[in-house]
Amino acid sequence: MKRKKDYLIYTIIAIIVLAFSFSSGARFNKTGYSGKTIKIGYNNYVENIAVANLWEQLLDKKGYHVQLVRSEKAPLFAGLANGSIDIHMDVWLPTTDKPYYDKFKNKLERHPAWYNGTYLGLVVPQYMKNISYH
Repeated sequence: MKRKKDYLIYTIIAIIVLAFSFSSGARFNKTGYSGKTIKIGYNNYVENIAVANLWEQLLDKKGYHVQLVRSEKAPLFAGLANGSIDIHMDVWLPTTDKPYYDKFKNKLERHPAWYNGTYLGLVVPQYMKNISYH
């Protein structure tokens, strides 16, 4: 029984993580798509890795050549601004990634979110007691 309960908890957490990954709007640099290779920037968060690989597969099936570029947030936004990265699809606005976006927004093209209705948060099992969120 405990094993089933653990499996259910991990499944729910995985679903929530994947839902978070679809919460952001896509960002292209202002130079646009060159027609050769699309460089998708992502950082080392599970949902970023999942989204980048998902879009790599989808774009590959449409005939695009895709290169995944792993980076930390600051160099990722700098890469978007200077054109060395074409797109990043897991940007958290208006709060989490605001400092990076504000620094480079005049060189970025912001697109609407491709998945709405998600929130930043932490999920813990009910058996965890005295967990403070403050």
